[in-house]
Amino acid sequence: MKRFVKICVLGLCLAMLTACGDRNHSDETETKHITVDEQTTSESESGSAAQTGEETVAETQPETSEAETTEQIQVPEEVDSMRPLMLGLCKEMTRGSTYDPSDSAFFWNSIYASINDGSWVHPDISLSDDGTGYMVPKEVMAEYANAMFSGTEILPDIPDTVGGISYDDDFGGYQLMSAESYSGTLDITNVEDTADGYTVTVAYTDRSGAVTPFTFTMTSGGSGAFACSIHNVE
Repeated sequence: MKRFVKICVLGLCLAMLTACGDRNHSDETETKHITVDEQTTSESESGSAAQTGEETVAETQPETSEAETTEQIQVPEEVDSMRPLMLGLCKEMTRGSTYDPSDSAFFWNSIYASINDGSWVHPDISLSDDGTGYMVPKEVMAEYANAMFSGTEILPDIPDTVGGISYDDDFGGYQLMSAESYSGTLDITNVEDTADGYTVTVAYTDRSGAVTPFTFTMTSGGSGAFACSIHNVE
């Protein structure tokens, strides 16, 4: 009988120890599971915060466009109308001449370059009967002269060194022979208002691609078809 009681007591103790061990194991498993979930949640929140931060930075960075970084030059219409005249002067000056209205060769070569290659803008200039050149009335030529060389009152004689232009008595004006030549390109880079007109800076590109800057000083209120009158080029 005593032996039976001992066996029962021993079995009961073993059962209690087993139950305690199972519960401790269960508690430990739950604790570990909670810890892992909390860590995963924390990492997930941190990742979301970092991603949100990156998106916020990207959204707040200002967008720049080419139009914003490149200054737009506002060219008054009266200055823009002087492009063919400025082009002719630039072309002649890149050949080594200086702006000098008293130099008759420079005077006529500059006007010729302005009118040739179809860059003429005056409505009273017409093609010659044979289509080989342009017919320019004397009063129109005077408008060109005064617009390109301010204050010109008398058109100088055409020197023998200048070709492609002659005076036609029957027509009562000038005939310019059309010739294929590269006039170059002209970009207006700056316009400043002055008390009586403008100071205009241009970049002239010749056939070789060389770029030469020129600065024109002109007054408003030109002659005839031209809104301004140039009185200096540097």
